[in-house]
Amino acid sequence: MDEQKKPVDFSRLFDLADKLRACREEKKDHENRIKELNAEIETLDKALSDGMVDAECTKFSRNGKLFYLTTSLHASAQAGMKPAMCAAFKKAGYGSLVKEDVNFRTLSSFCKEQMTAHNGTLPDWLAAVVNTHEEVNVGIRKG
Repeated sequence: MDEQKKPVDFSRLFDLADKLRACREEKKDHENRIKELNAEIETLDKALSDGMVDAECTKFSRNGKLFYLTTSLHASAQAGMKPAMCAAFKKAGYGSLVKEDVNFRTLSSFCKEQMTAHNGTLPDWLAAVVNTHEEVNVGIRKG
């Protein structure tokens, strides 16, 4: 019993191929535009937060939106110090924070707690293995 192949509708395949290519190209264009927008947002956020700090203005309303300054601490292991940082956490009794890695949000929260508990500075054992910096950003919500 010979099975006969169904005739292939290449025009349908070509249409699908063209649509797929167009969608992928459009997606790439959107990804590039998102990168551009993120860079512009970063520049504008920095300029606005700097201006608000210079003006000693922590918040204001504009067009139904409340613009306000926020500060967040970001912490990470110093270059090449991740294993030493994890060992330091364990030695200091904070091994429960150490997995294969310390989540950056958990690390930042822990460092913020430690700074609060130690008059604004990190304990020496932590300062030796972690970098911290504060970022000032602008949040937006309905006002």
